[in-house]
Amino acid sequence: MKPWMVARVLFNPPDESGVRSPALTRLGFWRSALGLATVAVVGLSYGKSPYDSAKDNSLDVVVNAGMSVVVMLVCILGIYLVTRRGQRRTLVRGTGRMLRNLVLVLFTVVTPVALINLTATAGNPAATVWIALILTVCGPLPCLALAYPAQRDRLTPTALRRYRIALALSVVMTVVLITLILADVHTDVGTARLLTALSGVLQATWWLLYLPCAIYWTARTVMWVGEVHPMLAPIGATLLVAVVLTSKLTAYKPDQVPFDVWLPMSLTGLVTTFVVAAFEIRHLRRSGVRLRNGV
Repeated sequence: MKPWMVARVLFNPPDESGVRSPALTRLGFWRSALGLATVAVVGLSYGKSPYDSAKDNSLDVVVNAGMSVVVMLVCILGIYLVTRRGQRRTLVRGTGRMLRNLVLVLFTVVTPVALINLTATAGNPAATVWIALILTVCGPLPCLALAYPAQRDRLTPTALRRYRIALALSVVMTVVLITLILADVHTDVGTARLLTALSGVLQATWWLLYLPCAIYWTARTVMWVGEVHPMLAPIGATLLVAVVLTSKLTAYKPDQVPFDVWLPMSLTGLVTTFVVAAFEIRHLRRSGVRLRNGV
């Protein structure tokens, strides 16, 4: 199955309460997409190479992930404190879903990156096979296994058959890769070495397409803090953007995009985030959601 569709099934929080606005969801997506595109275009127009832009964006992802953790913890602590004592139990289920998504991201995104880096730098002659195995065990195998139950009642028989085939292929490739490692096939030449290299192509391609989707949903939902309480999604997004802007403002370097261009661009992102969040909170209040009444 397509990795971006699997990521959407796994990480796009279900609207169990029925209070989410599809229009605001689409607006939030396009605001994020246009903001990212604007940053990339402006960076390239001021002399940044595509490599430098990708490198800077990668560093931003790491820094923002750390800030997201702090914002998430503050939001969760705050909502448990302000929620009326008799209603706090309603937050537990959403907290569990949030933790499940975080564990899945750690296993399918952070763990492969760390293990691949260790394997590639260790000088292991079986590095190619090990990397393919890591990408399989931490990529399509768990993702497809978890996405299949959620889609079982929604897809056509043909689509379900494709899910089963993709999952079965992941299992088979895992067995093949383990067998290659145990049989020490990677030390041979010719056909065996070619088989070793080709065995991980599908898994690597799938994971590389899945990776940006998983990162997007992690950032888009502020680590799924809205699962705990619907109002935490716009509140968390607003806090995160404000914290990130403050951090970048204090660490601004003059050799980057000119300040008189960077500041209006950043403030535009902050204002649009505030506006979308205000409309979302207004919609939630009209739907009967209150901050202190639990979910």
